[in-house]
Amino acid sequence: MNVLNFNRLDLIKRRIEASHERANKGGAEWVEGSLQLMIALREGKDYIPPHITFKNWLITNKLDFYSKDERSALLGLSTDLELARQLLTESKTQSYLTIWREHKNKFVKQAPKEKRKPVNRNMNRAAIYRSLKLGEDLVESLKGTSLDSAAELDELVVLNRGAAQGELTDIVQHLTAEAVAGKNVSALAYTASLGTTRKHIPTLHEAWRKNMVYAWKCASKEERTKFLTDMMDHIDEGTSHE
Repeated sequence: MNVLNFNRLDLIKRRIEASHERANKGGAEWVEGSLQLMIALREGKDYIPPHITFKNWLITNKLDFYSKDERSALLGLSTDLELARQLLTESKTQSYLTIWREHKNKFVKQAPKEKRKPVNRNMNRAAIYRSLKLGEDLVESLKGTSLDSAAELDELVVLNRGAAQGELTDIVQHLTAEAVAGKNVSALAYTASLGTTRKHIPTLHEAWRKNMVYAWKCASKEERTKFLTDMMDHIDEGTSHE
C-alpha cells in the first residue's frame, strides 16, 4: 500500500468512526450521520488495495459496526444521496436494510464494474463529502487559494469535527478567511504544528524536488530572480495561526 492510499484510508477510518457516532445520536443527527457514513464506506471500499478485503479492513480497524447485509444496504443507498436523504428523513424505521429492501427499485443500477471509472467516482464522492461537511459555498470560495487541494480540504473537514451542521469551528473559520484574503495558510501545517498528525509532512527540500525542479529549469533568469526575491521577503514568516 502506498503512502497516499495509507493516508487516505486513515482519514476514511476517522470519518467512518465520526459518522457512526453521529448517526447513533438519533433524530436529524441520524440522517446526516448516515449520509456521511454511506459516503465514507463507499470511498473506503473503493480505496482498499486488491490484496485486502473490505470486511477484513473494517475488522482490523474496529469499524465492523454493521453486518454484511447492512453494509450492502448503506452502499446501495450511497448511489443516490439526495434520494437517500429523502428516504431516511421520511422513514419510520432506522434499519438501513429495511429501507433499502423497500426502496432499492428506485435507485438506478450501477454500470458493470468493467465500465466504471474508479478515479472519477472517488473524486466526485470525496467532493460531495467535503461540500456536505464544509458547505458548497465555502469550498467554492477556496478555489485558487492555498487551501484549494484535496489534502488541504480533507484536513479542514477533520479540523471541523464537532461543529454543528452548517457551522464551522474557530480554526476552520480562521484558516479559510486567511486563505480567501490571499494569505498562504495550510490546514495540514496547522495540524502538524500541534504535533497530532500521523501524516508525513514533506521537508522543504522534498517539496522542492517534487514540485519545483522542472519549473526552475524552464524559468528564465529574470523569473528565477523574482521568485528568490519573493521568497526572501517571506523568510521570517512563522507558522503560528494565532
